[in-house]
Amino acid sequence: MSTTSNPRAPQPGEAHHLFYAHLLEGGKVYRDDPLNGVKEVLSLESLEGNAAKVIYYGYRNLELMHTYQISYVGNDGLEREMEFEGTQSQLEAHITALEEHGCHSFSAYAPSGSCVYADGAPTAG
Repeated sequence: MSTTSNPRAPQPGEAHHLFYAHLLEGGKVYRDDPLNGVKEVLSLESLEGNAAKVIYYGYRNLELMHTYQISYVGNDGLEREMEFEGTQSQLEAHITALEEHGCHSFSAYAPSGSCVYADGAPTAG
């Protein structure tokens, strides 16, 4: 997105503030805008160094991205670990795909260390 305007930073309590703060911390935000047919990853770099530009996007189309640590038992019976970068819904879809290939006993942890997926279902994290 290329624009020369400098929007006001979203304030705490405003819908975009969560995404703004995540971008300032170096995180990424996934945009899935079905109305405009756009799926993209937003970062400070893609927003030209200005996290406040996240306000140009509909907040209902945005999701925080994290790097999750996943542990599971592979279809060969061996315990495995991997990193997965994406949104919570993308993580759940990835786990579902692995389950379809015979993997089981999943647990997934967010960067904060909180468990976000265990025993075949998302957790409150």
